[in-house]
Amino acid sequence: MLLPRLVGISPQAALRLALAFSKKTPDQIEQEMGWSKSISARVFCSGNYFPAYKNIPKFCDVIGNNILILWLFKNRKYPAYDQLKPMDALALLQGMGSFLKEMGDVSCKAQEALKDWRISQEEARNIVKEVRDVIEVGCYVMSRLERVITIKE
Repeated sequence: MLLPRLVGISPQAALRLALAFSKKTPDQIEQEMGWSKSISARVFCSGNYFPAYKNIPKFCDVIGNNILILWLFKNRKYPAYDQLKPMDALALLQGMGSFLKEMGDVSCKAQEALKDWRISQEEARNIVKEVRDVIEVGCYVMSRLERVITIKE
């Protein structure tokens, strides 16, 4: 699985990314984790709730990836998220432009691959790389927007 760099994205963005790469529904995750509905609702909402540290290894096993552990490891020396500026209108416009550019790149690679109705390994690798770029830009935009939500006025 190719992932974005994960450096500088918010904890919430890392959690959303981990859940997006999971092949399980929130109900399945809740059941396997043994969570109550209230805990599950807090984890799956867009707030600041995160699985307890002692539960992160089990959570990673349940969702089938270690994105949260990788995020913790890659951000251990970087207080980058706390230093992110909240997104303003110009940054949002630029971020959406970057996001749409990356989406266009994915579309071009996919369109090329579909010309013969077969997807070669090389074409698949190229599409995965472009999707990774979309995720990376999306996580960055989401992290900057989350700073708008969490910053104290």
